[in-house]
Amino acid sequence: MNEKRKFGGIMGSKKPARLMVALSAAVVLALSAVAVVLGARSGGSGTIDDLISRNEPHFRGIVTERSGNSILVEVSEGEEVRRSADLIWVSLDVVRKDGAFAGKVGDEVTVYYDGMIAESYPAQIHKVYAILTE
Repeated sequence: MNEKRKFGGIMGSKKPARLMVALSAAVVLALSAVAVVLGARSGGSGTIDDLISRNEPHFRGIVTERSGNSILVEVSEGEEVRRSADLIWVSLDVVRKDGAFAGKVGDEVTVYYDGMIAESYPAQIHKVYAILTE
């Protein structure tokens, strides 16, 4: 009889399991919402107009060379960038496909990026949100 009661107690514990499933689902939903918000803030979503209105890190310059999957830009505007580099290799692996570079050497461009510049000479930018031709 005593064993029957123990077995019934183990088998009758469905409420905590259901509670754990509900809590797990709530945590997954909350983490998903956070990921969506962080993705929007990082420039990965939204329009090019959103990048401009949020004043994402950017600079202007002239394309002086195109090599492989990068362009070399001589910086003309962008105070923060000019303090660290006058020439920057910019990756053409653009996050926003509607902001991909389709121009040529000599074009004036505005480059929106994640704010990170690899220290080298010329400097390098790998995460590019958009390259707009002026």
